[in-house]
Amino acid sequence: MLCPIIRLTSNLIQAAGGSLSLTDALSGELTTESLYDVYGNLLQIIGNSMQAISGIKELKGADDEMINTVGGWIQAIGSILSVIASYKEM
Repeated sequence: MLCPIIRLTSNLIQAAGGSLSLTDALSGELTTESLYDVYGNLLQIIGNSMQAISGIKELKGADDEMINTVGGWIQAIGSILSVIASYKEM
C-alpha cells in the first residue's frame, strides 16, 4: 500500500511545482515562447492532478487505470510544449 501513497504524493508535488512554473511564465511578457510555456505547464498540472486523483481512487480500491493513462498522456503533451518553448528561447 506504500507505493500508491508515494505515487500520490509525488504527483501532487509535481503539480505544485508546475503551478510555480506557470506563475513564473505568466509574470513576464507574453510572447509565442511564453504561450508555449504557459500551455505546457498548464497541461502538466492537469496531467499530474489527474494522476493524483488516480492514486486516491487506487487507495480506495477503485479502478484507476484510465485516469492514470490519460493523465500521463496530457502531462507528456505539456512536457513537449515546454521543450518547444525552451528551444524557441535559444
